[in-house]
Amino acid sequence: MANINDHELDARNTGADIDDTSNVDLQSLPPVDGGKAAWLTLTACFFLEATVWGFLHSYGVMQDYYLQHEPFMGQPGPLAAVSTTATAIMLFGSPFISLILQRFPNLRRVGGCVGLAIMFSGLLIASWTSSSMVVLWTQGVMYGIGALLVYFPAMFLIDEWFVERKGFAFGISWAGTGIGGASTPFFLQWLLNTRGHSTTLRVCAGLIAVTALPCVLFMKPRIPVRGPRRLRPVDLGFVKGKKFWMYQCPSIVQSIVAPIPSLWLPSFASSMGMAAAAGPLSLSLLNLASCCGFMLQGRLVDRYHVSWAILMATLGSTIAVFGFWGCSTHEAMLYVFAILFGLFGAGYPGHWIGCASDMKRTFPNLSTGLVISLLCAGKGVGSILAGPVSEKLLSMKPWHDSALAYGSSYGTTIIFTGTCVFLGGAGALKRPRTCDTQRALTGLCWSEFRPLRTQGLIVTSEIYLVSRTTMAGNQDGLPKYTKVQTAVHDTTSRPKETSKPWGFDRNRSCFWMILSLLSGVALTVGHHFFYARFDGQPVDEASIDQTWIIRIGTVFAFVAKTLLVVAASIAFIQHQWLTLSRNPLKIRQIDTVTGILGNALSFCESRIWLRFPLLTMLAIVTWLLPIAAVVTPATINVVARDDITSSDSAPPQLYLDPNSYGNLQTLVRSDYIGPSPDTLRTAYGSAMTGQILGITQANPNMTYTLQFLGPALRCDHADAALVSDVYDSYMDYFTGIENQYYYMAWVPISDDRGNLSRAFGDDAASLDTVSTDAAHLYIIPNTSITGPMFVGGMPITSDDMHYGYQDLLDCSLHNASYKVFFNFTFPTQSIDVVSRELLNPVNVSIDISEWQRSTGPPDVTARQAQRISYQSIMDSFGRLLAGYEWSRDGFVVTEKTSWNMIAIDWTTRDGTQRGLEQLFQNITLSMLGTSSLTQNQVPVSVITSVNVYSYDPRDLWLAYGVACGATLVSTLLGLYAMWRNGGVGYQSIFSTYIRTTRNQALQDLIEQDDHGTEPLPKKLAETSIILDT
Repeated sequence: MANINDHELDARNTGADIDDTSNVDLQSLPPVDGGKAAWLTLTACFFLEATVWGFLHSYGVMQDYYLQHEPFMGQPGPLAAVSTTATAIMLFGSPFISLILQRFPNLRRVGGCVGLAIMFSGLLIASWTSSSMVVLWTQGVMYGIGALLVYFPAMFLIDEWFVERKGFAFGISWAGTGIGGASTPFFLQWLLNTRGHSTTLRVCAGLIAVTALPCVLFMKPRIPVRGPRRLRPVDLGFVKGKKFWMYQCPSIVQSIVAPIPSLWLPSFASSMGMAAAAGPLSLSLLNLASCCGFMLQGRLVDRYHVSWAILMATLGSTIAVFGFWGCSTHEAMLYVFAILFGLFGAGYPGHWIGCASDMKRTFPNLSTGLVISLLCAGKGVGSILAGPVSEKLLSMKPWHDSALAYGSSYGTTIIFTGTCVFLGGAGALKRPRTCDTQRALTGLCWSEFRPLRTQGLIVTSEIYLVSRTTMAGNQDGLPKYTKVQTAVHDTTSRPKETSKPWGFDRNRSCFWMILSLLSGVALTVGHHFFYARFDGQPVDEASIDQTWIIRIGTVFAFVAKTLLVVAASIAFIQHQWLTLSRNPLKIRQIDTVTGILGNALSFCESRIWLRFPLLTMLAIVTWLLPIAAVVTPATINVVARDDITSSDSAPPQLYLDPNSYGNLQTLVRSDYIGPSPDTLRTAYGSAMTGQILGITQANPNMTYTLQFLGPALRCDHADAALVSDVYDSYMDYFTGIENQYYYMAWVPISDDRGNLSRAFGDDAASLDTVSTDAAHLYIIPNTSITGPMFVGGMPITSDDMHYGYQDLLDCSLHNASYKVFFNFTFPTQSIDVVSRELLNPVNVSIDISEWQRSTGPPDVTARQAQRISYQSIMDSFGRLLAGYEWSRDGFVVTEKTSWNMIAIDWTTRDGTQRGLEQLFQNITLSMLGTSSLTQNQVPVSVITSVNVYSYDPRDLWLAYGVACGATLVSTLLGLYAMWRNGGVGYQSIFSTYIRTTRNQALQDLIEQDDHGTEPLPKKLAETSIILDT
C-alpha cells in the first residue's frame, strides 16, 4: 500500500493529464477523507443531487397535470419528451464537461453560476408560457443544460477530497437522488393542486436557486487553481481495451431496466387489485432503499475489488425481480421487492468508482471523472431505451394466465427485467489476478511459497505468525507475516504414499454426495405421486385418514430434506478444504469456516464470507434447504367442493293456487267464502309463536337466496276524515255504556266508512264485499295501557277511557317483491329478509267467476289466482285481529278476536305499526313451509358442499425444484473442489484435522492454553495458517 504522499498525489492527479503537480506543497494541502472542508463539499453535493435530479425525476407528476389542465390539454407530444430531453443532455454532455474542466478548472464556479441562471430562467419562462413546445425548450433543454453545468463540476470535486472513502462519498452524494425522488413528487402534487402550474414552477425555481447557489459558491477545490492548465493530449486508449467495455456494456444493459420498476410499479399494483396506496408506497420505498444501495455499493468498492460489488448487486437484484416481483400477488411481497431492488438494482451506479479505480491500475493517469462521465453517457443510452422497450413488453403476453404475477400483463416485463439485471453482472467476471487479490488483502502472494512442494520437500503445515504491532518505519499499517516452516520430510529418499485418485476408499464423499442427491430427488418424486393419488378424493372415501396423509407427507419432506442437506454439506466440506489448503486464514477464521454448518452466528464474520463467496453460497444453501420441508407438506389440504346432483323436490315458493289458499264456492255460485284450513292454521301458528314456522327441506344443510312475489301489509296512520268518522260512530254507539275499550279492530263492509256500528255491535265481517280498494283493516290500540301486551296477559293501569285519534292505523294489502336468504344448518334454520319492495295494492272481491272460467289471457288468469291467494292470507290475518276488547267491573272481555295472543307492543303507534307488518310478513313466509301450499315436485339441482383433498403440485415442485436445483449446483461445486483437491474427498471430522495440523510450531502455541475452553486465546486466534493437504 502506498504511503500518505502517494495518496496526496493520487488526489492531485484526478485531472489525469496535468504536469504541474510539482508546484504544489503537498504538506500544506487539507487532509483527505475527512475534515470540515471535505464534509462540507460532500454535503453540498448531496443537496445539489437531491435538488437537480429530484425535480427532474418528479416530472411525471407535472406531466400528468399538464395533460389534464389547460392550456396544455391536447398537446401531449412535446410534453412527453421534456424529462427524456433533460436527462439525455445531462448524461451525454458529462464527458465534454469532464474534458473542459481538465483544461479550465478555474471555470468550475463560474460555470456553476451560469448553469444555475439558465435553470432559473428556463423554469420562469415555462411558468408564463401556454405552449407545450416552449415547455420542451425551457423545462427540457434549458434545464438540462443548466443542470449539466451546475451538477457535474461539483460532483467531480469529491474525487479530490476523498481517496480511501471515495466510493462511500460518491454513494452518499448519489443517495440524494433517492431522497429527492421520494419527497419531491408529494410536494409538487400539493403545489399543483393548490396553486397551479405557474406558481409551482416559480416556487421550484426559487427553491432551486436558494439551495444550489450556496452550494456552488461555498464549494472549493482541495488543490488551489491558478488559471488554465497546460493540457496534454487525452489518452483515450483505454476505450479500446476490453476492460472498459466489460464495465460499460453491462452498465448499459442494467440502465435499460433499472428505471422500469419506477415507471410501472403504481400501475402494476393497481392491475393486481392491491390497495390504492400500494403503488405510491412501494415507489417511495424503492427510492429510499436506493439511497442505502448507493452507499452500500460505494463502501464495498472502497474495501474490495469492484467485481464483488457487481456480483452482490446482480444477485440481490435478480433475486428481487424473479423471487419477489414475479411472486407479488399482495402488498407485502411488492414492498419487499421495492426494498431489495432499491438496495441492489437502483443503486447499481454506486460501483462506478470501483470501475474507475480498477481501470486506473492499467492507466495510472486516467481521470476518475472521465470514466464516470463515460459510464453516465452509457446510462443515458439505456435510459432513453427504457421507455419504448417497456411499452413494447407490455403488449407481449406469452405467459398469460400463468401463476403469480408472471401471468399478468407485466409478466414479460418481469422476465425481461430479471434477465437484464442478471446479464448486467457480467462485469463481475473481470476478476483480479490471484496474487493481486492476496496482496491487496494480506500484503503477500501465497503462491510464491508453493515451489517448496515441488523441490523434493513436502511441507506438512505452513504456519504464518502474525504480529498486530506495526513495525518501525512501516508506514502502510499492514500486519507483518513471518513464515515458520516445520515438519519437513525429504521426499527424495522416501516417496509419499499415494493411492488411486478415484478409488472408492478415497472418494467415499463423492459417492455419498451423489447418492444423497439422487435419493433426495427420488423422494421428492415419491412425495408428489403420493399426494397426487388423493387429489380430488372426498375425505370420507380416502383409504387413509387425513391425519396420516399429512404425517406421511411430512416424513417424505423431512427425509428428502435430510438427504439434500447431506449432499450440500458434503459439497461444502470439499470446498472448505479447498479453501483451507490454498488461502492463509487466521485460526479464528478457520473456526468460523468449519463451524458454520452448526452455528449460524458464524455468518457474523462478514469479511471471511465476502472473501470466499462460493463457500458462503454453499453454507447458505445448506442452511436454507430445510425450508422445503416446511412448505411441501402443506401442499395438500382439504377444501369444500360443490357436488351437484339432480333430484325431484319442492322448492319453497308460494304456489298461488286459490284452491289451496281459499275456501271457494264453485257449484252453485262462484264465490270466495274464506281462507282454507291450512291457511288459517299457518297464520294462527305463526302469530302464536311470534316466529316464522319451520320449513321442511330435502337436505338439512342448505344455503340459498330466494326471490319471489308475495303479499305484504302496509300500515299507515289514518287520515283526519277517517278519524272523525270513527270518533262519531264510536260516540254514537257507546254513549252511556260504562265500559273501557282497550283495543278495536274491524274490516269495513261498505264504502261509507263512517257507518261502523254494525262492525262493532253485530258482526266483524271478514272482508269488504263492496269496496274495490285494497283490503283494509282498521286498528285502534288504547294508549292508556303502558308496556307491551304479551301472551296471556294485559295489564290495566287506568280506569278512565282514553282515546287518541292519532293511534288509528289503516292497514292495506299489497303485492311485494321479496328477497330472502335461507340458511339451514341442522338443527337450526335462519331466514333473513334481505329486501322487501311494495309494488301495488291488491283489490279483493268475493266474486271468483273470472278466474274459474279461465277464458281470459294467461296473465289475467294468473293475476286473478294471485288476488284470491293474497286475500285468503289477508283474511286469515284479519280474523286474528278483527274485534275488540273491553273491561267491565275489572274483567276483560274479548269479542271475536285473538289479538291478545300476539306479542306486539300495542302501547305506541310505531311499535304497533312495525309489529303488525312484521306479523304479516312472518305469516307470509310461514306459508313456504306448508306442503299443501307450496309448489309441486320439480327437478331441482342440489349443490352440496363436499370436503375433498386438494393438491397443488406447482407449490410442491416450486419448493422442491429450488431445493434440488440448489443442491445440484452445490454438488457440482463439490465435485469441482474434489478435482482441485487431487481427486480425493475430505470429511469435517476430528481425525482429519489431527492429520492436517501436526506441526511443532503450532503445538508450541497450543501448549500455552490446551484446555479447549472459551474464549480462544488472542495470540492463537490471530495466527494464520495454510493446511497443506
